[in-house]
Amino acid sequence: MLVIAEIGSNWKSLDTILRSIDMAKLCGADAVKLQLYDHQKLYGYRRRMAGCLEPHHVQHASERARENGLKFILSVFDPNDVWEVRSHVDYIKIASSNSSDVLLLQSAAECDRPIILSTGASSISDIRRSLGTISSIRNDDMDTTLMYCVSSYPSVENDLSVISLLRIEFGLPVGLSDHSLDVFNSPVIAKDVYGCSMIEKHFKISNMGTPDSGHSLGMHDFERMTRRLASGMPREMPKCEGEEHMLLKNKVRLVAIDSIDPGDTFSYGKNFGIFRSKEPCEDPMSPYEWMSVDNAKCCGFLSIGDSIRRVHVEGLKD
Repeated sequence: MLVIAEIGSNWKSLDTILRSIDMAKLCGADAVKLQLYDHQKLYGYRRRMAGCLEPHHVQHASERARENGLKFILSVFDPNDVWEVRSHVDYIKIASSNSSDVLLLQSAAECDRPIILSTGASSISDIRRSLGTISSIRNDDMDTTLMYCVSSYPSVENDLSVISLLRIEFGLPVGLSDHSLDVFNSPVIAKDVYGCSMIEKHFKISNMGTPDSGHSLGMHDFERMTRRLASGMPREMPKCEGEEHMLLKNKVRLVAIDSIDPGDTFSYGKNFGIFRSKEPCEDPMSPYEWMSVDNAKCCGFLSIGDSIRRVHVEGLKD
């Protein structure tokens, strides 16, 4: 499976692009993607637009990707650009917004690069027509990968069962272009349950106020995602970020419900019980050990709400 770090608009200079490619590699990506557009290519008339790639950006980015052993992917919005970038890319991406651009589809089909076709806001008949345009020129349909995506930013309603619909309907490899901020759920289910061949996530090395920043994963979360995708089915229940309060304080353990001094006898229900603790504790005694504590002598000072640890109980080893 190919994990794609979509850099998109998350850059301010060529140096930012190159550093993003380096960091994507360190974070576990298999490929990086950029977008080649300007106002003219998107709207048909010229107007100043920030964040547009220059031709030399493409070449330098492609070279840096290959130095890192990464595939280089480009979203192309103009038929003429397909041939200009052909030697620099491993895949041509057709964005959802341009999936009905017949001239762009024809140009991509004539180029000898695999095509990634995004399906956001498309119907089955829309997709069939796009694929028909490609297959009328290109014989090998398996050179095209469909990408299920929801074209909202960030997306909150991914229906991953559509991946199966696309595979059954068209018999092509299917991936997930995920605009959500979900680190695990969508990517892991797409891979392990629905057999996606590609996962694409927006990636940023810092918050730069770019249009893609709000629906992009930072380096820490992207690396967590790639590690999980690479690990396969877990052998143990994972401890997820954000659960510390449950492990350290809220998960019930043996707790003093009265002040207990050295030499006092523990008595279940009178001076200790099974409750949450008032303060976090990394090594509390489990409720399953209550009989080992009941009627034992206390070896320390415990206040109401304190977790009972093994060092507090006479005769127990650490």
